[in-house]
Amino acid sequence: MKNIVIATFLFLTISVSYAQIAPVITPTTTPIDNNDNTIRPNTTKSAPLKGVKNNKPAVLSTNDITSNIMRIPALSKFFKAVQAANLTETLKSKGPITIFVPDDTAFDKLPPGKMDTLLKPAHLPELIALITNHAIAGKLTAKAIARQIKTHKNNVAFTTLAGSKLIAKLDDNGNIILMDEMGAQCTITQTNHEQSNGELFVINVVMIPKNKL
Repeated sequence: MKNIVIATFLFLTISVSYAQIAPVITPTTTPIDNNDNTIRPNTTKSAPLKGVKNNKPAVLSTNDITSNIMRIPALSKFFKAVQAANLTETLKSKGPITIFVPDDTAFDKLPPGKMDTLLKPAHLPELIALITNHAIAGKLTAKAIARQIKTHKNNVAFTTLAGSKLIAKLDDNGNIILMDEMGAQCTITQTNHEQSNGELFVINVVMIPKNKL
């Protein structure tokens, strides 16, 4: 299994080299049939990304994903993990990439010691899998995600850069919900933060790839 994750890491590293000539990628989705065909309007609203650290400029749509994440104190734990996984350059690449970033409170919900273990060099493949499980190739807005959910009868699976699946659906209030392969669910709490190389969303639970950790 580590070979698969290491191969994913190599693929991501190579993709950075070719990012400047890469075409816009359409995210990979897989319809999931169920009996719930009720689709409600997406009422998820984007709150401002609060906080400017160390007098750095405010978060800008002209900045890449890495540059913006490092400026948001509430996303500091995810940024620390990205650094430890050596993925800062990957998230700077032209992409485009749509990324769902867990905030610091999401990491606080993990079992005690989980992230301390993953941040150790011996667990680099698992950490890479965790980070890339939150990203998909291509650029998607909340409206585009909701449209795909509607098209696929309120259940659509997106393939992540880790090769795993994130299932998206709408709750009763029209909020976008993501479910990982372990069955954990998160709510997208902030949407449509445009980046120079993609789109950034904030979520309230860390998404775990199956058989990777």
